[in-house]
Amino acid sequence: MNHTDAHRGRMGRIALLVALLAALLAALPVVAQEAPPAGPVGDEALPQQGGGQVVYLPVIRRGPANVQLALRPVPLQQVQRGTILSVEFRLTNVDQAVAPSTLLSLAYSSRLTIFTETALAPGDTQVSFDDTRVTVRVNNVPPGQTRTGRINFFVRRDAPVGDRIPLYATFQCPAGLCRTALVQVEIIRNEEEGVGGIFNLTVSPDRGPPGTAHVFTADFFSPGEEIVTWLNTETDVVPLDITTTADGAGRIRIVFGSGGLSPGFYSLVAHGERSDITGVGAFIVTGPGVP
Repeated sequence: MNHTDAHRGRMGRIALLVALLAALLAALPVVAQEAPPAGPVGDEALPQQGGGQVVYLPVIRRGPANVQLALRPVPLQQVQRGTILSVEFRLTNVDQAVAPSTLLSLAYSSRLTIFTETALAPGDTQVSFDDTRVTVRVNNVPPGQTRTGRINFFVRRDAPVGDRIPLYATFQCPAGLCRTALVQVEIIRNEEEGVGGIFNLTVSPDRGPPGTAHVFTADFFSPGEEIVTWLNTETDVVPLDITTTADGAGRIRIVFGSGGLSPGFYSLVAHGERSDITGVGAFIVTGPGVP
């Protein structure tokens, strides 16, 4: 056998082996194997078994409901300082489904007003407040319905007459964060307000033996103003070293001890340096010959 015949013999044996292998594979049962379709996994989809394969169904993440918000201050255009300004909000669900939860945040000027309280529908809640915003949550508003609530403020007694209180709110909407139109209420002078004036301080207790601690309170001063004091006796005026500052609502609290005073009738006087308002609190130091 020459070299050519040997090469032909090897090629024949290889062809025979390939043919046998193909015959064996053809005799095996056919197993159909279907790869799962590509799809999102994790929190973005949920698998569902059916028909021997895994089907991926996308999770629908519902964003904020389509709502509309309007503000209406009461009184509407002008408010007296030293009185209450109530801001009514009206949130209307214009979506086709229930609005489960909507946050709205009302901005206000703490230079002109002091937040006091909210009056909300049952199920709605006040979330937070600071010197610039009050945030509430409105829950479960059915389609086509309107939910109302009130956010109340005290107009500062020293708010400048003629200034305008700016009010607007931001709220959750499909666009992310929406904003209402700006509403402004003009500050006017209080009808009962004058320049200066004399008022009564509340005294507790209003009588007691020498050494009694008498507490004097009032809420009619201008917020933040300095208060100086003196003592009126039955025959003289006695300067006192007691000074204080009215708080944001015009309130003061002074504690005065009557130690060293003789039995008789006295008045503590508190005077507002800016408002020119004077508060007078009468008290009695009891003892022999004094009722």
